[in-house]
Amino acid sequence: MNLFSSKNLRLWLALSLFVLVALTACDKQLEVTAMPVTSPASGSRPVMQISQSSGMIAIKNPPGITNLILWDSGQAVFELDGVYREAHLAPSVVANLVDAAGFLYNLDNYVSAFRYVVTDAPSIFLTLEADQGHRKTVEVYGIVLDSEDFQESDFIDPSKIEILEKVQAFWKIVKDSLPETAPVMQPVEVVVDGYPPYGVDVTTMTLSDWPPELEGYLQGEAAQQAIRMAGLASEKLYLMGGEAYFVRVVPVLPILHDYRYRWERPRHPNATRYNIDDPKYGSLYRFSGVSQEEVASWYKAAMPELGWIMMKEEGADFQAWVFGGYDEYMLEFRFYPDKFYIQQIFVEQSVPRYPNSILGGCAGSWCQLLSGVTLDEAKAWFHEYMGYLGWTEKDTGVYSRSDGDVTEIIRFGFRTESGGIAVNIEEHQQIPPAWWPSPISTPTPPTT
Repeated sequence: MNLFSSKNLRLWLALSLFVLVALTACDKQLEVTAMPVTSPASGSRPVMQISQSSGMIAIKNPPGITNLILWDSGQAVFELDGVYREAHLAPSVVANLVDAAGFLYNLDNYVSAFRYVVTDAPSIFLTLEADQGHRKTVEVYGIVLDSEDFQESDFIDPSKIEILEKVQAFWKIVKDSLPETAPVMQPVEVVVDGYPPYGVDVTTMTLSDWPPELEGYLQGEAAQQAIRMAGLASEKLYLMGGEAYFVRVVPVLPILHDYRYRWERPRHPNATRYNIDDPKYGSLYRFSGVSQEEVASWYKAAMPELGWIMMKEEGADFQAWVFGGYDEYMLEFRFYPDKFYIQQIFVEQSVPRYPNSILGGCAGSWCQLLSGVTLDEAKAWFHEYMGYLGWTEKDTGVYSRSDGDVTEIIRFGFRTESGGIAVNIEEHQQIPPAWWPSPISTPTPPTT
């Protein structure tokens, strides 16, 4: 099948429009999850990652080896026909792969294969960090590994053919370096989560309870037990808290890709993000070769250069930052001796969203449902984080701020519900300054 033929690309465009309309109507958010991996040998460093995204259109990759992460020790984890496997490559093979990937340093961070605007086509992300701190991520949009259909498509930009051919040639070197008989990987740390079985009728099913102690981050025997129950990187239905969920057991993975953001946040050269998102603390980053104090000091110096404003600091343990005129994004950092967490706080309607709260999960204007906190803890959280955004609590739940001219007032309502703490905006008004001209009165026309 020619995935890049003119006919199929026109079909992508039509299907993309349909999917976009459907998603807008359903008001659903898409979640991207990371590829799983085993734990590397102590002291080794991830140097390469290759992964694919099919976009919003379900395009299956050809059978064979896909998705790879490689460490300088020679450990490699890859997906072969849907099964994640582990291999150990010779130092000469690792050196050859790193050398073959060197062309990435000469490419732009984003390469589109198309001469026209095409939405929701496949992408390949290739990341190389030959030397620690010298990391390069390239996203090639509009290409499928193991496919050369781009050579026959009128949609492809002729000036990009050479780049696409280099990517395909590099991928062939990668595939030839990986043994297809490699054993299934045995991770020592995993993350267990679940999601509702949308579209699946579970009323006639008899489901087993998933042990609550086997949720979140697991290692050792607990991780192995979760794998035995649900499988590795697969999905099985269980009852979690009395409700049906697809349970996923995902091995912990270092994420080398530096994805493009509308707003920038720096990454310490010795730090690597992992696919562990703690519901309270955020995304996990691990580092080595530097101290906690050095990492915290580095962020304190680097963040302002990209437009971030520090709002709070607690030694080398905690930092809170805002970006974009106080009303766009907030980040909080929690530092530890060998790792740190970054929690992103979204700001909407000048109000911060509590992490993992459900917006619209309760009745009321801009109502967010908070779980795992008490009423007093919820009030204290909003008091602190509204303060980061320049608000002052004038009375319980009533906040005010001014830019020197217009004064804003927000009044929150806090209440306890069965699902958690509901927080909604009961009043939000803007008060103009005294010198602001009054509205012009229009005389009422006489009746006849």
